[in-house]
Amino acid sequence: QRMTPSAADGTGSMTKPDGTGEVRFYHPAGIQTLRMVIVTQGGMLTGMVTNEAIGVTVPISDGKLEGNHLTCTLIMTSPIAATIVWDGRLDNSELTGTVTVNGAGPFLFEGTRLSN
Repeated sequence: QRMTPSAADGTGSMTKPDGTGEVRFYHPAGIQTLRMVIVTQGGMLTGMVTNEAIGVTVPISDGKLEGNHLTCTLIMTSPIAATIVWDGRLDNSELTGTVTVNGAGPFLFEGTRLSN
């Protein structure tokens, strides 16, 4: 299952990265394990991120996928208000990058595709 271009520079043939992945977000308060569902159409990226530990699902907004570069925003309202900005790279079935939370960070994240 290939999620991304075959070439490291993003010039390979693209298959849709759509699917479900598990993402580990490394925050100073502790590691959060999240479930990310990605849906793409053209260069737009939508979907949702779920934190099962606190019972919260947040839709992805302002999502873009350019080659293997992914950016998106999550606007969380509960249990706290937070704007979370993701900036990452897809490499085969791996997703890595950074997030900022309410302007703080960046904090590292990494993830693996579970299904398509």
